[in-house]
Amino acid sequence: MAATRTAKNPTAHNDSPNTPDVREGAIAKMKVAELRQKLRTHGVKDTAELKKPELVQRLIKAEVAATKKGSTAKKSTKSTAAKK
Repeated sequence: MAATRTAKNPTAHNDSPNTPDVREGAIAKMKVAELRQKLRTHGVKDTAELKKPELVQRLIKAEVAATKKGSTAKKSTKSTAAKK
């Protein structure tokens, strides 16, 4: 069954082609408590007043940033290894 975009689930699939590891559809399906917990693991604070759509967007941004940071670290490790 293909995921479709609806008002309840505005990010039915991965809308970030440069970050294939971030599953936006899976994030949108998470419960509010799960979203807040994941955001805490990314170091995001002050989520108590946010509604679910805002939590989803913040978590997507945090996951994208973590993915980009991880890929940058991998690239620098490879270039350092190549210089030795």
